Formats: sequence, structure tokens, C-alpha cells
Amino acid sequence: MKSRKEVARLANEYVAAFEMTYQPKNKKMAQIIAYGKKELEDRQIAPQIIMEKMVTAIYRLIVEQKCTIGDDAAQILKQMEILSRTKTLLPFKRYDPWIIE
Repeated sequence: MKSRKEVARLANEYVAAFEMTYQPKNKKMAQIIAYGKKELEDRQIAPQIIMEKMVTAIYRLIVEQKCTIGDDAAQILKQMEILSRTKTLLPFKRYDPWIIE
């Protein structure tokens, strides 16, 4: 298990690295990357969910439009997929209605 801050840091690094290594440039891919950056910056959704949405959108774009990405970008995409399935520590203590504080 990783901390939430570590997962968020890795998510930001992976999105930035994917943006830098992705070739050739595509308008829809740029929209997906912009979505990921915006959502990670807003911090309203868990980074794992954002990574999952980005990875599925990128895979769908690759399959439907026969879009190609480089080998380096493919490795980063695999890391993003692994990050989307990681679990974090619980951000709160369990609620017990019988304990009065």
C-alpha cells in the first residue's frame, strides 16, 4: 500500500512523462492528457480513478483510430495502468457509533 501523496505524485509524473514522450501528436490524445492534468490539479477525484479513465480512453483511441504511440510512451502507459490498480492507506479511521469521543 502506498500513501495518497505518493500516488498523486506518481500520477502527475506519469502524465507529464507521457505528454513529453508521446509521438506523433494527436488532437484527441491532447484532450485526454489535458483532462488528466486538470483533474489531477483539481484534486477532487482519486488519482487511481483518473489514471483508469485516461488509460481506457487512450487504449480506445489506439484501437478505434489505429493511432500509434512510441515504445517509451507504451511503457509509461503500462505504468499508468499499474498505478490505476494500486491501493492506498485509508484516509480516515473507521467509524464506530458506540465510541463516544
